Amino acid sequence: MRLLLFSLCLLLSAATGAQSLNMPWVASSVADSASQVWFRKGYLFRGKPRQASLTVVTTGYFELYVNGRNVSTQVLTPRRAAFGRDALGVTYDVERFLSPDSNVVAVLYSPASPCATPYQVAVQFAGVDARGHAFCDASDASWLCRRARRRVIPDGGEEAEGGWPLSYFTGNAIDQALWTPATVAHGAVEPSFRLLPASADGMRVARIIKPAFFDVVGDSVVYDFGTAFQGWVRVTLRDARVGEQVNVGGMVYVCTGQMDEQACRKFTLPVCRRVWIYGDAHFRKSQIQNVEGLVLEPAESGGMWPWTW
Repeated sequence: MRLLLFSLCLLLSAATGAQSLNMPWVASSVADSASQVWFRKGYLFRGKPRQASLTVVTTGYFELYVNGRNVSTQVLTPRRAAFGRDALGVTYDVERFLSPDSNVVAVLYSPASPCATPYQVAVQFAGVDARGHAFCDASDASWLCRRARRRVIPDGGEEAEGGWPLSYFTGNAIDQALWTPATVAHGAVEPSFRLLPASADGMRVARIIKPAFFDVVGDSVVYDFGTAFQGWVRVTLRDARVGEQVNVGGMVYVCTGQMDEQACRKFTLPVCRRVWIYGDAHFRKSQIQNVEGLVLEPAESGGMWPWTW
């Protein structure tokens, strides 16, 4: 069905004389080269569509949300070579997530590494509406964007501010003044971009492991997992102050002051074994409540990811 809808959009693009796949690139004109960016657009239907698919093409990574629900199949999409910036796309069936009236499509984009580019994401929303009529809409200047409270940093790490619920970016109620129209790049998605299957693309959490032991080194705590793995370290913090900064192996987290909060990467993929956790002048070792290693492997892999040994 995805291929049928995708072919239908190709025909519609040809009929309108649009370039390439009629999926113009959009970007944020106010975000810097390291910023992760939210893109969104609202759609109004008269009845729930019979069929619908969303194709997202990017030079970085993304998460796709429909009406506040994450429809991205894996935890890190798409799967790409380290720091690679080639255009990769994924198509998702989304009719089950749609409402019969108002709908919001949102994309959280992250550069694969700090890079200023007008080619951040391109989106195509296609399907058959409740009356049996085909529709096909592509990203353009009617999409809105704003900087996320996250960014990548040059050494392969990330920075993130806690306390920002997804509904603030993906729900119907937004502060319009904080969003700006997306900037459209000249030209559309190049024909050479690669479309990947949603069921097999990206990285998934294969298992969760605990540290083998830890050492206290001055004001830092070093957790050793006893084995190297490619993935994320997730730390649960308690009694942190508002604005306190904690560094978890290169992931800088700005605390909210809530009773329990978690610091974890989202779009960078390091190899971990000994992980240093430290913070600013307000950091206390006793704030660390739990430390977990999230081992990531390719979605289509049935065995161990080669970086785990």
